[in-house]
Amino acid sequence: MRLRSVKGTSDVLPEQQEAWRRVMAAVERVLGNAGAGQVTVPLFEYAEVFESVGESSDIVVQKEMYVFEDRGGRTLALRPEFTAGIMRAFAEHGMHTRPLPVKLWAAGAAFRAENVQRGATASSTRSTTRSSAATLPSPTPRPCSSPTRCSSSAASRGT
Repeated sequence: MRLRSVKGTSDVLPEQQEAWRRVMAAVERVLGNAGAGQVTVPLFEYAEVFESVGESSDIVVQKEMYVFEDRGGRTLALRPEFTAGIMRAFAEHGMHTRPLPVKLWAAGAAFRAENVQRGATASSTRSTTRSSAATLPSPTPRPCSSPTRCSSSAASRGT
């Protein structure tokens, strides 16, 4: 057997590393200037973290996940995207208590078992396709800063 990478994956060789660092530095700078904080989420999560909420894109992601059972019988999945992991971390670590809105982003490897097209990768760390940013709104209504807007929006809700 000839040793080679799995179809849809690629190596980042030493001469490519500097370009990759520049891209990531630009992503960090732009998102940091926007007030977003980077979160590093695990490469794998409990599979239910990625369960569909009924949207067609979520169903596609679920069908393309790499799912396996660990030694303890727990069903785990390699992360196919970042949003679910970011939301899990947000809830698990009580980030709702931080000043709002909370802006988070993540980048790194994401894995999908999809029919890989020429030039694309199943395992990707491209920040343009496999990074995610989430702005989480206030869980409670904020006082209105404009009495005109407040009264008109209350009237439109029938209150």
